[in-house]
Amino acid sequence: MVSPTGAARKRLLGVALCALLALTVSAVPASAAQRESVCAGAHGKLHLRSACRFNERRLPFVRARSAGSSKTIATCENKKGALRVIKSSGKCHHGEKKLVWSVQGVAGPAGPAGTVEEVSLTSTGVYISGASGGVLLSSLTHEFGAGSWAGTVAITVEGYAENGSEDSWVGCEVFAGPTEIGKSGLTLETELGSGQYIGEGDIVIPVAFTASAPTKLTVKCIERYHEGGASSYEVQVSGRMVLVQGARLTT
Repeated sequence: MVSPTGAARKRLLGVALCALLALTVSAVPASAAQRESVCAGAHGKLHLRSACRFNERRLPFVRARSAGSSKTIATCENKKGALRVIKSSGKCHHGEKKLVWSVQGVAGPAGPAGTVEEVSLTSTGVYISGASGGVLLSSLTHEFGAGSWAGTVAITVEGYAENGSEDSWVGCEVFAGPTEIGKSGLTLETELGSGQYIGEGDIVIPVAFTASAPTKLTVKCIERYHEGGASSYEVQVSGRMVLVQGARLTT
């Protein structure tokens, strides 16, 4: 196996450092005094300059505060600005200057809190008698400003049956404009309590959308079907939707 020449070895080291910096080095300067740039030439040769030449590619970097950190890269810069990688504990040659690079930049300040929109969702109750299903229980529309929004729609469904139990399936859907962005449902089962049959359940729908203009968000809850022997049956829905501007859903 033929060993690379000294020039080839330096070029390989330069290419390796170039790739490593491009992948891992943060581009956020720790201070104005550190706004120097690594300039990568056509053959992978690196130079430290305040401004790169027209045929060079700029790689921003952050100077490390501690040369002993395991999250740093140690290099030596010669008088012409060329760099070579060394071990963190290594020493540079005469006429070279040791430079230590942070793999991760300094954390920036926390961003401003996003706008929070909270809207209540209520209904006075819908009596369901003899219907086979498809009864609209509640519909709420609220306009949100342009931007990215994320949050939840939380709904409580209550059923009250007289003279017998009643079971029903309730579904809720959320639309941003004409587009459905979330839906969920539950089977509501009533049980005897306090002189009548009562049932309760919760529906939680995570939602997220981005709009370039003010957009109306609509929540619709529908009783899809029911069965039982109650003489009368009432279903109520209540809840709220809370969305934060600039937030993202996490899994």
